[in-house]
Amino acid sequence: MPHATALGNLRMHVGEGVTGWVAEHKSVVALSSNATRDARFKLFQGLVEDTYEALLSVPLASAGDLVGVITFITGSRTSTPTTKSAPWCSSANSLGRHRQVLLAGGNARLLEQTLEMRRELETRKLVERAKGILQRKRQLTEEEAYLRLREQSRRLRRP
Repeated sequence: MPHATALGNLRMHVGEGVTGWVAEHKSVVALSSNATRDARFKLFQGLVEDTYEALLSVPLASAGDLVGVITFITGSRTSTPTTKSAPWCSSANSLGRHRQVLLAGGNARLLEQTLEMRRELETRKLVERAKGILQRKRQLTEEEAYLRLREQSRRLRRP
């Protein structure tokens, strides 16, 4: 890999460069020649990709959510990336057929949401348990126990 030292160190925002534009608009971009002259192209000094002639950039989505963008590049004017040309199209379509690639990002988000919901549920369980203890030991109503917990939480500045 000619640019291994740059891997993981380059940063682009959604909307920046061709790939960022594809992410923002969730639309395919096929540049058959002079890809680096496209107004959306972002140049990174010293990267081999900046010398390529043509590119095809495709948004990857799962359940309507953008998971990522894949970009195919070539330096050959004879191997023009269009949405209809055989090598490019078959590569893009094979990714579409292998839904595991597309679902990986969506699954990671779903896992994070599930873990967050689990943390919230555990917190609610603790609050309910504490309310029950206060109700039994202090002869309080559920609302009174809740208000005392809330007051102590604010006083101690802890959730």
